Amino acid sequence: MRQRKSIWTFYIPIVFFMATVLFPFAWILLTSLKEKKEMFSAEFHFLPLEPTLNSYRELFEKTDFIHNMWNSLVVSFVTVLIAGIVSFMAGYALSRYRFKIRNGLMYFFLLLYLVPSTLLLIPLYTIFNKMGILHTQLCLIIAYSTYSIPYSVWLTTGFINQVPYELEEAAALDGCNLFQRMIRIVLPLLRPAMVASLSFIFITSWNEYTYANMFTNKDSRTVTVALSNFMSQYNIRWDLITAGGIIVVIPVVIMFERLGENEMKKMDQICYIVHETDNVATAMEDVTAGDIKLTGENKNRKGEMIALQQIPFGHKVALCDMEEGDQILKYGVCIGIATKKIRKGMHVHLHNMKSAYDFRSAQLDPVTVHAKDIEYKMY
Repeated sequence: MRQRKSIWTFYIPIVFFMATVLFPFAWILLTSLKEKKEMFSAEFHFLPLEPTLNSYRELFEKTDFIHNMWNSLVVSFVTVLIAGIVSFMAGYALSRYRFKIRNGLMYFFLLLYLVPSTLLLIPLYTIFNKMGILHTQLCLIIAYSTYSIPYSVWLTTGFINQVPYELEEAAALDGCNLFQRMIRIVLPLLRPAMVASLSFIFITSWNEYTYANMFTNKDSRTVTVALSNFMSQYNIRWDLITAGGIIVVIPVVIMFERLGENEMKKMDQICYIVHETDNVATAMEDVTAGDIKLTGENKNRKGEMIALQQIPFGHKVALCDMEEGDQILKYGVCIGIATKKIRKGMHVHLHNMKSAYDFRSAQLDPVTVHAKDIEYKMY
């Protein structure tokens, strides 16, 4: 009974997904392979009788569809780049610093995203016209960035709040400045969340129609406007619409396929190398003894190695054998001295190193992390 129930709960969502998503997509694909006379024939055939690529040939040879796709790619990627940089910088400030209007700004960013995009059409059109950038790619980039950045900042702030600040404090003790902490500590941990947020912005920019229809002309037209122009009052070019619909989906499918492949790679135990000259890497999660994957600045090393011990999240693992007195390198500088022999793959911490920045850290108890020269009394 339980097995039958699990089968139903597994197959029903799959059937529903195929019926609502895959079937329409399959119809578009098969229709794009039909001859014009077959498309408008009174007798319906789901499969093409004589498959042909004439629709695609006409789309590329007799229209500006390739140029329209290039416009969409430029606008979408530049929007993602701007939104990513601004949202990360603003999100970090809102997450790590406390000031009076911080909470008000968070609600303000969320409310900005709730404003209907159509309300901004006339103001943006007037501004772009006076600036002399109407009917250019730049005006679309500004419009999409204006609308997507508030939501991206709001999401990024929440993601950064989940990153333990203790990691940044440990990096600061090792001599890492603010910019290095942001780029080499926070950003790698934030990468999956940022990818999800920026993918949403890319798809939104790629599929947007209203702004593109208002702010572009023949030279700056995007694919969504180009597809709509294949429909007129007296004629609908189903051959070009279906062929163009398939071509438009390809960049998005490739992007998600690459992202999915990268996420599968991240299922491995990962340790991050901050600088190419480092001889230690930082565990990006709780690592058990066994195979680990090295990421970051690992050009001069193999991408994998074996951890000999359990490495707690945020702690260091040795990338090579070290003798007593050897320098421990992280961020490209010496952060400590080995107090005993350390083998490649071993856990590097206070039990086998002392800090090069604080003399008293050499006297810390490796268990309590308290200075040994201070007596702690229990009351």
